[in-house]
Amino acid sequence: MFVGIARFTLFLNEQPHSLKEKRSVVTKVREALKNRLQVSAAEVGLQDTWQRAAIGVTCVSSDKKVAEKMLDEVRRLIESFPQVEITEEERDVDAW
Repeated sequence: MFVGIARFTLFLNEQPHSLKEKRSVVTKVREALKNRLQVSAAEVGLQDTWQRAAIGVTCVSSDKKVAEKMLDEVRRLIESFPQVEITEEERDVDAW
């Protein structure tokens, strides 16, 4: 079994004026990841900043290449949101 984990640091392009506006955007991204790609996703950092967010994602697969491909799809889906820009990405796929 292989576990893929990734952390994406995002910059919110539309300059939210409150944490409520920020969380609205982050929630849309997070829910899209869960619903479209069947991965686990959560806001894992920068909760008190208005213009930045950190989203953690994990997936499980029986094949390492499949797990890597799933994380690539996660990146593409996040990039499809015009409201956010990925500024940093950390990822790893390990046997477990």
